[in-house]
Amino acid sequence: MPVGLVAVPLARVVLGESSLPGTRIDLLGMALATCGPVAVVWAIVHGESDGWTSRTVLGMFAAGAVLLAAFVLWERRARQPLLPLSLYRIRPFVLSNVVSVAMYFGVFGSIFLLAQYLQVAPERSPLHAGVLTLAWTLMPTFVAPLAGALTDRVGGGRLMALGLFLQAAGPAWLALAAGPDTPYTRLVGGMVIAGAGMGVRLRADGGRGPRLGRPGAPRQGLGRQHHRPRDRRRAGHRRPEQRLPPLRQRPRRP
Repeated sequence: MPVGLVAVPLARVVLGESSLPGTRIDLLGMALATCGPVAVVWAIVHGESDGWTSRTVLGMFAAGAVLLAAFVLWERRARQPLLPLSLYRIRPFVLSNVVSVAMYFGVFGSIFLLAQYLQVAPERSPLHAGVLTLAWTLMPTFVAPLAGALTDRVGGGRLMALGLFLQAAGPAWLALAAGPDTPYTRLVGGMVIAGAGMGVRLRADGGRGPRLGRPGAPRQGLGRQHHRPRDRRRAGHRRPEQRLPPLRQRPRRP
C-alpha cells in the first residue's frame, strides 16, 4: 500500500502520456474480463467456508462462466477488441502463454508456501521470512538482462525450456532439503536457482514479441507490419520520402 501511494503520483509526473489516434477503449470487454475472474475467484475462496455445493458458490461459478463466455463472444464481434482472438492462431503466442500460466502457478504457490515455512522452521517474524525470500525474488533483476541479450542468439524456446527446468530444480532442492531445523544456508541455493529460472523465463520472449523458434528464424506476428524495415528493403519496398516542415526562424533583436 505505501509503495502504491508513492508510485501513483510519481507515475503521473514522470511518465509521459501515450495514445493511438483512431482507437477506442473496449470498456465492455474490460468489464467482462474483470468481473468473470472475480466471480470465479470469489467462489473458490468461499467454497471451503460456505460449502462447495451451496447456492452462493455454485451461482458465482455459473456467473463467472457466463461472463467469460460473454467476453469471448464480445471480443469476436468488437471492432477494436481488448484481446484480439486472432492472436490465438499464432502458435508461438499460444505456447508462450501456456508456459507463462505454468510458471506463475508454480512460482506464486511455491513462494507462498516458502514464506509460511520460513516463519515456523525455526520461528521467525513475517518480515524476517520475507527478507529471506529475496534470494529468490531478486534474482530475476540480475538474470533477466543477460537472458534478454541471449534471446536472439540462442532462441526464445530454448531459454524458456531452460527457465522452466531451473524453476523445477529450485523447488525440488527446497523440498529435499527442508526440515524442522534446516539452516537457511542449505535452502538459499534452491532459491537462487529458482529465481534464475524465473528471470530467464521472463525475458525469453519479452524483448521482441512472440518468438519460440530456432535462432535466426523469422518472427511470427500479426501480419506484415512485424517485418523489419531491413527485410522490406530487401523485398523491393521503398521508403516514402519524408518532407520536413519549414523551420520557423525567430526575428533577431536589434
